[in-house]
Amino acid sequence: MGISSEFLQEEQSHYDGSGIDRLRAAMGNVLRLERYLEIILSRYSFAEGNFRNSLRQLNEAMKEHPIPMEEQSKAFEQQSYWLTLLNLEVESFYLFAKMELDACAAVMH
Repeated sequence: MGISSEFLQEEQSHYDGSGIDRLRAAMGNVLRLERYLEIILSRYSFAEGNFRNSLRQLNEAMKEHPIPMEEQSKAFEQQSYWLTLLNLEVESFYLFAKMELDACAAVMH
């Protein structure tokens, strides 16, 4: 991701005075939202790794020997937590991506 300085210079050449200020403010908004998306992707990767690890550990433990119901319940709760976190990150990504697209449209308008 990223907006090139050439693009910014090209766009600024079409504006004067307060128009440039509005363009810079709009571009700042786009860049801020882009950073949010990068953070969300990073958090998603972390949650995905933890979900996969907890699932793998549970599968390996169940292959070796039966797990008491209480431990199974704990493991399923942990997986449910990571799965919920993954869903939250996906929803967050879509919301912020839409906001960034709207901000990009505002720059082009």
